[in-house]
Amino acid sequence: MSARRIVLAAVVAACLLIPLVEAAQKGAGSKPPLTFKEPTHKFSKVMAGKNVTFDFVFTNTSGTVVEIREMRSTCDCYKIGKWNRTIGAGETGKISVVLETETLDGNFRKPIYLTCSKPTLSIISLRMEGIIWQPVDVKPRTANLGIITDKEKPRSVTLSLTNRLNKPLKINKIVIPKDSGLSAEIKEIETGKRLDLLVTVSPPFKFGSNRVQITLETSITEKPKIAIPVKYFLPPPVQVSPQRIVLPFRSLTVPVKRIVTVLNNERTRKLNISDVNINVENIATKTVVIRKGMRYQIILEFPAGFTLPDNGTVALSFKTNNPDVPTVKVSIVPSPPQP
Repeated sequence: MSARRIVLAAVVAACLLIPLVEAAQKGAGSKPPLTFKEPTHKFSKVMAGKNVTFDFVFTNTSGTVVEIREMRSTCDCYKIGKWNRTIGAGETGKISVVLETETLDGNFRKPIYLTCSKPTLSIISLRMEGIIWQPVDVKPRTANLGIITDKEKPRSVTLSLTNRLNKPLKINKIVIPKDSGLSAEIKEIETGKRLDLLVTVSPPFKFGSNRVQITLETSITEKPKIAIPVKYFLPPPVQVSPQRIVLPFRSLTVPVKRIVTVLNNERTRKLNISDVNINVENIATKTVVIRKGMRYQIILEFPAGFTLPDNGTVALSFKTNNPDVPTVKVSIVPSPPQP
């Protein structure tokens, strides 16, 4: 998954939680069952790499037993310690939280949601707030080499490093994982202050999503090592969607049609497919050329009364003229039985 998609998913999840929080708070009345001494912990400006630890202390002011069902954070940077799930009336407790700041930069203000299931459903929001600064600013923080469209050519990206300290920065060593296909070089823009890092990936590339990390060993004690995530994606030469076919768990009461799309991701070679086959009888198949050499559809028609066998693997298979993918198989599986 790309960084953009991860961020978008986190934003959507947070937005979906807001109405749930509001509804739960209304359902539980204006007063939450647990009263926190400091629901928002504000910390001063800290340098990245120095973790922030805080105990959220609370008292059960509901007059009855309270059950904490779960704690949910909106950031992987939060590490939540153990807590007592059942709190008697008038009892106090604490929830220890550690904020790991190594990869954070700038203003920080993210919530943690605490869900109580007794006496009534309620959600309480806790948070840490403050400023985190990186002694060495890296932009962009990830060396994203993108989608490889030409398997024969290297691909590069440049990152800028800015030293925010009043001492010179020098890169003593660049550590690169073996067999990653990566290389990196430093170009000094302003002595001890600004550097450019050129990251290059060279053929042969690895198919699929590739994520590795290179490490810069520096001359400054405040940031002795700088981790640089590197990622690129090389589409498979032959892409099939879906990667498996799902049929109803029980015998089909009506005929069912399924379509498998076959896409050629190599622009320098035309794709041909042949010998389309299913290893069970009475399933009709039809190959449709959408764009010759580039895109195909395989249409499967399952008759009424068809049932997947209990034993054995049922699959669609076909051959291609691509030497990297001579044969493709698409499993045919039943959907989970309904309770």
